[in-house]
Amino acid sequence: MKGIREEDRVRLARDLAETKWTRANDAWESITWTILRDETCGFPMNEIGTVRGYVWDGARSIDLPSVEVIYEIQLDLIIIHEVDFRDATYGQAGRA
Repeated sequence: MKGIREEDRVRLARDLAETKWTRANDAWESITWTILRDETCGFPMNEIGTVRGYVWDGARSIDLPSVEVIYEIQLDLIIIHEVDFRDATYGQAGRA
């Protein structure tokens, strides 16, 4: 399995998000787990698809923010270059 590396600005954004949303770390763990298991889950941002964007939707009812990342796929590593935590669009999680 590939490793994952975060740029310094990503770590700073995560720290700030954790002060605003109680479940920011859960959202972060979910998005990184998804990317590590399916690195092409995001939409391509360059011709060869090595730079991608991905949005993970949160839920306001459980204080889970939405997260958008820009990441780069390398041979043995995924580098997360940018992250944006924001209030979730959806009021609740699930499909009920």
